Amino acid sequence: MWSKFWASPYTLAFLVAVYTVLFFIANNWFMFEPSHALLLFLTFSPIIFMALSFYHLGLSWFVRKLCSKSSEKITQRLFVLAAILVWAYLLRNAFLPLLGRNLFLFVTFAMVLASILAWFTPKIQIFRLNFVLGVMCLFQLVAGLESILTAKTNSAFHANENKLSQTVYSQVKFSKSPNVYYIVPDGYPNREALEKIFHLDKGKFYEGLESLGFTIYPSAFSNYMSTLASVSSLLGMDQHFHRGSIGNFEMLDSRKFIVSDQNPVVRIFKNNGYQVSYVHETDYLLRNGCFIDLCSPSISWWGDFFDILVPPRLSSIPVLAGVIEPIYALRKIKDKEQTLAEFMPRVLRHIDFISTQSTPHFTYIHARLSGHSSTGKQTLEELSSFRETYFKRIQIATNTVETLVQRILERDSDALIIVNADHGAWGYGNYIYAENEVLEGASDDLSALDHLGVLLAIRWPDNASKFVQDIRTNVNLFR
Repeated sequence: MWSKFWASPYTLAFLVAVYTVLFFIANNWFMFEPSHALLLFLTFSPIIFMALSFYHLGLSWFVRKLCSKSSEKITQRLFVLAAILVWAYLLRNAFLPLLGRNLFLFVTFAMVLASILAWFTPKIQIFRLNFVLGVMCLFQLVAGLESILTAKTNSAFHANENKLSQTVYSQVKFSKSPNVYYIVPDGYPNREALEKIFHLDKGKFYEGLESLGFTIYPSAFSNYMSTLASVSSLLGMDQHFHRGSIGNFEMLDSRKFIVSDQNPVVRIFKNNGYQVSYVHETDYLLRNGCFIDLCSPSISWWGDFFDILVPPRLSSIPVLAGVIEPIYALRKIKDKEQTLAEFMPRVLRHIDFISTQSTPHFTYIHARLSGHSSTGKQTLEELSSFRETYFKRIQIATNTVETLVQRILERDSDALIIVNADHGAWGYGNYIYAENEVLEGASDDLSALDHLGVLLAIRWPDNASKFVQDIRTNVNLFR
């Protein structure tokens, strides 16, 4: 029985399906609740297994009809070829960085590996290939379980929020309770960064904000260069003191920390009778679940693997568009313009709703533009192109902020409005991967400005703009 199992092509289909999903979960475990990881596994593994199994059935029938001689060997070779290519395709996001994101090199490598294994499979017997994949599956399962169990001790803020801080936070009482809107245009640089790095003058935008009663903080910096690290430190009102031994930096448990009263900012608002809502353009910060009064959009924790299975860029191929569009509709995959077009009505409806309520609200609004350059390695030419075309992204972000502010002032003129980016735009790229030629002529100060310089503007209600404290860093904003 077991010999038949290990020698079966359907076992190969099963192991390819199991390994790719286990690999994804084991390397993204901090984004899921354990129950979600199990459901993801039970959802996508059967899809891959059934697709490969139906391919084998159809292939067997076709080869037998085409040629009766050696049909078993031909079928086995063609099936192994397809199975290994599917395996490589589903793992492409892991392999491509190792090959310098060279797509041609990746495709060549995958084809050569699949061809060699396919050709020699009848000689080495398929059970050996299945045995190797079975061991690899076991390794990924152990790695994933170990990571999930380790995660229980990984809350960076819980470990460092001392009793004195908790006592102070619990005693915070507001003398007034205006609605508070915290608007985050992702990666929107401060004025100095726009001028020095992108050669853009947004003076009219800043003057427009000042004319509406905003106080501009020109020298504001985020404390970290990525969204998760920056937002969690801002809502934690503290720096990260993560343990290097846990291996996944400050991202561990940060989503649940951000979207719950585990963070002191939300806790203080809740203690003062506020309703707390997060209305975001995407579900990036919400994937671990919603632990406040309202989260929008709805959470699609399985979306990342769906994007691996059916990448959105396939919609640009006319032949495939008709087949893939219904799948995109189910997944709700949209390009940036489409998501922004859906995001704005959601936010505006929420603002209209809040303005009619007697209960005070704290609303965190996150728009993914203007965004930043690629998180991976980039050439000097790619970064130069990003900086040259950045004016389009910043203009969309500017229009978005202006529309939101105008609507709030029309419906909720007594509100406290904070416009604050989470990090800079990375005009010189991710400094971890930046080559010397990229940063040639760029001082350390300019590099810091590029990654951390952020827009910060606050409209204090009741003419409270007399509050002139010079806020320099995001971690001190809510303090």
